Amino acid sequence: AMDKLVSGPLDNMVTSVEASNALYNALSAGVGITAGKVDELGRSVADTNEVMSFMEAGLKLSSATGADAASSMELLSKVTQVYNLSNLQASETAAKLNAIVESGVTTFPQLVGGLSRTASVAVSANISIDELFGSISALTRVMDVQDVQTGYASLISSIAGQGAQAQKAVKELGIQFDI
Repeated sequence: AMDKLVSGPLDNMVTSVEASNALYNALSAGVGITAGKVDELGRSVADTNEVMSFMEAGLKLSSATGADAASSMELLSKVTQVYNLSNLQASETAAKLNAIVESGVTTFPQLVGGLSRTASVAVSANISIDELFGSISALTRVMDVQDVQTGYASLISSIAGQGAQAQKAVKELGIQFDI
């Protein structure tokens, strides 16, 4: 399966070492592993198609952004887990992550540092992945990405911490986070 991935859809994009490291990261993050599904020795069993689909998305993201495969897989798996997305949605999520880099003023390695924390805060405030990514993309055009992620997380935490009244006030003011 690994040979098909490296010589097939990712031909000349990644080395077999990068693909192996990506596989290790994906499995370590629990990609493709279903709770309770074990082999005859009691070890967890992963769905090969799901793992390969996830890896292909992560490695294509790495190639598109110029980031190392480990960072791409790490961020993709964290965002997928935080938003409780299916691992089969990894390709769509990877495209959205790449869009932040393409439409904002940032690099992928700059995103890796704080996006999983920012996403966790956004999820707790019921902010969709599209709203989060759109906001980050727009704000990086005028601010440093670390400031965007820290500020966004602080703003959302403050609003969410005030409960329904603050969220209602934000709506009444016409403020939207889905840029």
